[in-house]
Amino acid sequence: MSERVTFYDAADRAIKALNRENLRIFGRLKTKLMRADELHVIREVTDAYDDALKLAKRWFLEVARQAYANAMRDAGKRKRNWIDRDWLLDYLEETEPLALYRFIPEWERKKARAIEGFPVAQDKGKEIDKALRELSKQIGWFAVSVTDAATIQAFEDAGVIEVMWHAEHDNRTCKTCHGMDGKIFRLEDLPEKPHVNCRCWITPVLE
Repeated sequence: MSERVTFYDAADRAIKALNRENLRIFGRLKTKLMRADELHVIREVTDAYDDALKLAKRWFLEVARQAYANAMRDAGKRKRNWIDRDWLLDYLEETEPLALYRFIPEWERKKARAIEGFPVAQDKGKEIDKALRELSKQIGWFAVSVTDAATIQAFEDAGVIEVMWHAEHDNRTCKTCHGMDGKIFRLEDLPEKPHVNCRCWITPVLE
């Protein structure tokens, strides 16, 4: 049980911290937009989204590094290839197979829609709240996804051949996850998560 509690611990810390920081960033944006002209609205919205993205990258890097270190430890290896910023940026530019979009391009699309929509919105506060919810959802999905990707990267670097799939059995666990609990897969044949924000996890099968 303790293993499950800690597997996504870094991701959960990142999600909470980013949601808290984004509330501050976008709360400040609300105040500024109430007295800004259209030109300044564009600048303020751009700055808010860019600041939030910088924070997301910083926290995701810590999540990936922690997941990599934990996985290396589980594989009985010392850290070899360390997760760096380039690894993270490459990952955030790849299409996430369940969300079906790339993190950074999707973030930029959200920013572009906000730049276009916020200046003409009748209720700017309501639109900002809606945008914030969308960002929060995206952050939550990818914090988990980054954890999984860094874990798999570590197992590959450690030469792990087989892994065991684990699912927590509660009333939120889907039938597919229940069915795969305890199954062993070759790492190269590991199936994709069955749904977005799936919190099943894998451990190495060691001789």
